[in-house]
Amino acid sequence: MKKISFIIPVYNAENFIERCLTNLLKYEGEDVEFIIINDGSTDSSDKIIEKYAKKDDRIIYINKENTGVSNSRNIGIKKASGEYIIFIDIDDYLEENSINKLIDLLNTNYADLYIMPYYLKKSENEEKIDYSIFYNKIYDTKENISKLILNFISYVDEEGNRIQNLMGSIWSKVFRLDIIKKYNIFMNENIEITEDTNFLIEYMAHCKNIKVIDYYFYHYTIENSKSLTTKYKEGLYEELEISLNNIVKILNKQNINFKNAILYRRFFNIHFSIINECKNNIGFKEKRNNILKILKRIQNNKLEVKGLSKKEKTIKFFIERKCLIPLLILYYNLKV
Repeated sequence: MKKISFIIPVYNAENFIERCLTNLLKYEGEDVEFIIINDGSTDSSDKIIEKYAKKDDRIIYINKENTGVSNSRNIGIKKASGEYIIFIDIDDYLEENSINKLIDLLNTNYADLYIMPYYLKKSENEEKIDYSIFYNKIYDTKENISKLILNFISYVDEEGNRIQNLMGSIWSKVFRLDIIKKYNIFMNENIEITEDTNFLIEYMAHCKNIKVIDYYFYHYTIENSKSLTTKYKEGLYEELEISLNNIVKILNKQNINFKNAILYRRFFNIHFSIINECKNNIGFKEKRNNILKILKRIQNNKLEVKGLSKKEKTIKFFIERKCLIPLLILYYNLKV
């Protein structure tokens, strides 16, 4: 059995493949496998991957029609034979020699899930995203694991205190394949937004031991093509709500209740969806109607959530009263 299966979806990534694979393939051990799934790329990604696959028999190359990143990851999970799984986005990359250190870590520690900080790279600038407040804490009870799950859902806790929201991604983490298969945990292929968080929370709900490790091995790069904050997405609000409702179902099955955190997440969904509509390249009247449709989803015209910041309270005030002009002025002044 392999120690680690690396699952790497690819779509039109000819400019990033070599950077991603070069560091991975420097590791010479046979206890890893690299499952690369080409999701119907229309550029030269296929040829580049084939070149690497011919040179290294640890690469399992799957070439398929375009069906989305979640489907690609699910195919990778089904194909994996490793004890552990690490997901990598092809336009990201790992720290040099990190596989050696990861294997040493997995051989000397035990956990169902390892969560690690990461490097965030925007253009030429790179910073460390630190999780230090979570280090050296024990997450081996349902209560403590539930508290950790909360940080992946919201910026506020049940009492309204501000908390550190953790990146709900599946990269920069290490999963056990046996837990994924035992509980039939796969990516939701019906959503494209926060599908990572859905998978992560469902997985965490079945963990008995989670460790937050102070080791930076993952470089997360933000390109315009991958950032939802830079472009308009049709149907964003509906998709965010489907995702959140799925999270609520997962929590309910485990008897975990985060009422205030879920209310905050719904507020955020509305807030983020209005920002999204501001980016929509349509006339003002149509834009206004789209925003009104979102606001009509608010039950009783109230967002009863504790712990909002001053700016969020201002946004909430206008949202509840459906005051579109102040909202649009506010969002545009924030340069969203």
